[in-house]
Amino acid sequence: MPKIEKSLVKRAELVYEKAVRKLGFDLGGYSPVDLFCDQMPDISVDQAKQLVIVLGIPYEKKPQRVFDVVSFVMDFESGELSDEEIIKGFQHLIDTALVWKLQGSYGRMADSLIRQGHCHRAGSQNPKVLFEHKGRYGSMFYEPTVIECELCGSEVDLRDELENICSGCGQGYNFGGQKIRPRSEWEEPIEPEDYY
Repeated sequence: MPKIEKSLVKRAELVYEKAVRKLGFDLGGYSPVDLFCDQMPDISVDQAKQLVIVLGIPYEKKPQRVFDVVSFVMDFESGELSDEEIIKGFQHLIDTALVWKLQGSYGRMADSLIRQGHCHRAGSQNPKVLFEHKGRYGSMFYEPTVIECELCGSEVDLRDELENICSGCGQGYNFGGQKIRPRSEWEEPIEPEDYY
């Protein structure tokens, strides 16, 4: 068996650490050999196996469990799933973006689980805070846009439809990030309800 270069071991270590942070120690059921082959395409399968041994990664070839969407939906609809199974199932639907293609109640459930911190948005281990906008036709949840104030360079969260004030200089911005005059200079009072 040829000796593995130290630089290759270091690269594999970084790949493995990143995967563990993202997927957990079980790599989400992903084989460490497959992980190295996928993330380091310049190495052979034999080298990937050697790297697993050199790094001391516990490795047991387990059959991959495939997530069965139809079974999950049927079990969910019939109320046969535990809370943990529901959360894991919805996280899979969110990660694969299938949840947004199913009927609307699934998307709303996913939004609710994300807001409550049980699930996270696809590609993110840390859920971002979403803000609720209540309108005529129900609620919409969004991640606020953050802009840089044109006058002082401070960050401004665009959370309000009509007026978002910079904490650094007091300049106002609308929901789209355009500068606006102070509310006292508006011709007539405008309230969010006026839009609906």
